[in-house]
Amino acid sequence: MRFALAPCLLLLLSFTAHGAQVADGVDVPELEIFDDVMTNFMEAHDIPDGQLAITRQGKLVFARSYTHNSGKPTSIHSQYRIASVSKPLTSTLLHRAQQDGLLSLDDKISKHLDLTTLPGQTADPRLASVTVRQLLQHLGGFGSPGEYGFDPGAHDAAIAFATEEGLPVLKTDIQKYMNGRSLIHEPGTTFAYSNYGFMLAGMVIESVTGLPYGAYADEILNEIGIYDARQSRSQEHRLYPEEARYYSSGVKSTVLDNSGEIVALQYGGLNSENNGSYGGWTISAPEIVRWLSNLDNPLAPGSILNPSSRDEMWDLPENHVPPYNLGDEYYASGWSVREYGYNAKNTYHTGSLPGTMTWAVRLWTGVSYMLSFNKRNETGQGNWYSEIDAALGVALDQIFNWPTHDLFPIVLRDQPEDAGARYNGSWFDVTHDGEGFAISVINPNTAVIYWFTYDRQGNQKWYFGIAQLEGHRMIVDTLLETRGGRFGPGFDPTEVETTEVGSLVINFYDGVRAKADYLLNGHSGYQELSRLSVPFSSDEPEASGDDWRNGLWYDLTHDGEGYVVEVLPGGQIVIYWFTYDKDGDPAWMIGTINGESLQDGAAITMQLTEGGNFGVGFDPDNVIATNNGTAVIQLRCDGPSSSEYSGGNSRFSEVTLNLQRLATFIEPPCTE
Repeated sequence: MRFALAPCLLLLLSFTAHGAQVADGVDVPELEIFDDVMTNFMEAHDIPDGQLAITRQGKLVFARSYTHNSGKPTSIHSQYRIASVSKPLTSTLLHRAQQDGLLSLDDKISKHLDLTTLPGQTADPRLASVTVRQLLQHLGGFGSPGEYGFDPGAHDAAIAFATEEGLPVLKTDIQKYMNGRSLIHEPGTTFAYSNYGFMLAGMVIESVTGLPYGAYADEILNEIGIYDARQSRSQEHRLYPEEARYYSSGVKSTVLDNSGEIVALQYGGLNSENNGSYGGWTISAPEIVRWLSNLDNPLAPGSILNPSSRDEMWDLPENHVPPYNLGDEYYASGWSVREYGYNAKNTYHTGSLPGTMTWAVRLWTGVSYMLSFNKRNETGQGNWYSEIDAALGVALDQIFNWPTHDLFPIVLRDQPEDAGARYNGSWFDVTHDGEGFAISVINPNTAVIYWFTYDRQGNQKWYFGIAQLEGHRMIVDTLLETRGGRFGPGFDPTEVETTEVGSLVINFYDGVRAKADYLLNGHSGYQELSRLSVPFSSDEPEASGDDWRNGLWYDLTHDGEGYVVEVLPGGQIVIYWFTYDKDGDPAWMIGTINGESLQDGAAITMQLTEGGNFGVGFDPDNVIATNNGTAVIQLRCDGPSSSEYSGGNSRFSEVTLNLQRLATFIEPPCTE
């Protein structure tokens, strides 16, 4: 059964493996031939780790991981970078958005995207006429003469120079740079594989949903029981705990900062955080086949797409010239397709990055499978995709009695618990020490979230928003930035200017792990979060989230600034002060104190930080914290509360605030 690439000599089935072996997964004797295919292939090409998942008629019948001289053997839960297999996922999301009435795929991109160029450049007049559908079919006209598959995402240094922003570049930098380049084809006429076109497709999703691309993807994937999908992270020390390690011989100057350091190509030679919608997902093989098999029966309850949307996604591209010969390959909207008559279609996509080789296949027979490896062909000889395609085809032809079990219930993660007051407190990315989120739930449906961070120059920034609690997520539809408040006794709330800058969604996996997806001034990103404190519902006796001091404290006459107080296990208290300097620029300070009740007042040294570069370029070693005055804080449950601040640098004068609570983590008894 051939479905994609040309047949080749079937060396893999006759190769005798000695090193590669099964690492994890349920033994399925009826399908043991697939173990032979995988171990032989990995042994033949010295591939350290691999994963294979197979579904039939919507059931997961096979899920195994394999290892061969690996430094970190993977499991069936392990996540792999899936590279361009991300493209059909993005197409699925856009067809769902159209199905829900959020856009038409025939919309011009100018309806949804900012086509502003860099200063001194002029947009190609044809750019505004490119449609969303043409992005998905690689018909947008993007590219550069003589460069097949031109990808501006691999030209970080040139874009950093042109934008004068330095490294790392953001997606918005790439877009402005490309808005000023000429198209190389008339839109809709010529296939030219374009990662950039799919980057724009992801930005269209953000425009029509108002959500970060990753958050919208999670919303749809959660419907079918996929809760562990992640977006890729560039650096080795930032890989997810269950993620595979990647093997490549390539090296390159880092694109994550301006140091010029030579790094492994798979760990900083590419900016994975910008790849999201075209090559930036990190997912396990069982989760991929969950999505693939969901497309088999669009009439079934819980289907992501209805029949019309699914079939439209696999239709011939708009530049197709009849006739179509059955069995020929064509590129539809994010998928390679072969049709065999009566709407029987095999749909698939390959993926390749340094240290990554993937292969997602959905057959018209009701079988789907996903292959993931952590090494690709860098020899320049042979075609590994042809080899594995042929070997799997032979193996599939030998299966006459398929098992009837379904492994999904034991392989997929359970749905996380609903978000609530138990998730109050401080959350941060352990690789971004020096910034984070402070969450305060003020009622069963609402939370206030503060994000303390930096801009691209290392200056302090803070954002906040009101979040709605929906299942295991907190959704801030409108993320706000404020400025203008003058620090000190002359603070005037009417001078505070509030600007809408994007949206934020925090997905909670459990009481100690979460993911934050943000859309900020047109650029989307994400952080993997850990909890600083223990939830109040913990069985540990020292857990103190129900302490009456926890929550938001502010002065009525200083509306627009305030404190977040968090009592940690053991009695340590963390104070966040979100405020401004004397010029009205946003500023935040942090102080901690041990063993004080604050009822009678306690002097807390406040620290001011700088140097954190926003986004993927953040380096904790660049964050400089300096003592910046003392706040004598007195908090009383039923009496007057206050803060007296003094001793800060020239940007911060002395000030006394009369405090009251806006909200608490829960409604604890008022006992002092």
